[in-house]
Amino acid sequence: EGVPVRDFMRPPAVIEMEICADSGTIPSQVCPERIIEIFAQDQPPLGPDHDIHQMVPIDTRADCVASEHTPANVVAERYFQVYPADGLQWAQENGIEQPPPLCSETVSTGEAAITWPADGQTVEGILTIEGVALASSFSQYVVEYGVSWSPQAYGPVAGPFSAPVEGGPLAEWDTREQPNGPYTLRVVVFDQMGESYEGKTTLIVNNQMPTPTETTTPIPATETQGRIQA
Repeated sequence: EGVPVRDFMRPPAVIEMEICADSGTIPSQVCPERIIEIFAQDQPPLGPDHDIHQMVPIDTRADCVASEHTPANVVAERYFQVYPADGLQWAQENGIEQPPPLCSETVSTGEAAITWPADGQTVEGILTIEGVALASSFSQYVVEYGVSWSPQAYGPVAGPFSAPVEGGPLAEWDTREQPNGPYTLRVVVFDQMGESYEGKTTLIVNNQMPTPTETTTPIPATETQGRIQA
């Protein structure tokens, strides 16, 4: 008291940084509330990976945390408040949902689907079959066809192929080699553990028969006999 107010000169080793209000770390992208705090330059807050607010990649087929082998098209990001080990009990007691366990590398997951032609489509000519052929320990896939919409057996269309397909052409099928009628197409994906995954679609082959070309039979010319008069 009685001492004149003077501006405080902040030491150069003291810095201001934005942090997540409830975790005290550098904010993750989903931190809901941020504040500015002062830190020693050589003792900054922990990085955003330590923030409790996280988007976690979930394998939607098995409801587990996706691994690097999980196909991208079956991964969905979900928000969790992720607490460290020493805070798990508190989180559970307060009903704060934690992420599911990591997907086991010993449990194979895969996806097989035909996205084109669409189910029930009428097709003709040479058909490009599109879809998905993926597995966590992918080996190969084949494309096959069966006669009718509930075939008892399948014949080969193409394959085996050794490269997975995340969404695109799987094979080509020349429908002109088959009679018109209902068919079922399927893609079968095999993994290195002996598991297989199957996707199907039904279709109708309706190739138009070529129109016969009319031909005119030529009429032979008739010789005219005569004589020259003097």
